[in-house]
Amino acid sequence: MGGGRWRPGPLGHQRRGLRQRTAQRAARADRRLGYVLAVAKNHMIHTRAGEKKAIDLAVTLPHMAWNRLSAGKSAKGGRLYDWAVVETTDGDLPGHHHLLVRRNISNGEYAFYRATAPPRSR
Repeated sequence: MGGGRWRPGPLGHQRRGLRQRTAQRAARADRRLGYVLAVAKNHMIHTRAGEKKAIDLAVTLPHMAWNRLSAGKSAKGGRLYDWAVVETTDGDLPGHHHLLVRRNISNGEYAFYRATAPPRSR
């Protein structure tokens, strides 16, 4: 059950891909598996405040929401990025849901990841 990276395409592909990813998320929730899935900047995110595109959430985050973290060393030196976490809702799926936002400190580009952790076991 591979996660894969979601890429926008013709509307039919987007709908089919969205249904497939929704089914994958539901299957992982049933098996109590967490996951992180890269999503596009125009991916719709549900929060308690309503539904917005990932990019629209990112550009409104306050300065204090960002943390600068290392992504490890590369051939060109350290890779530092700014990261922020937004709590999200995911319909009827159990667990804890978040949008992880990575911002490149040199060019300001964003990357987005949906993350889910299963509810705690009892």
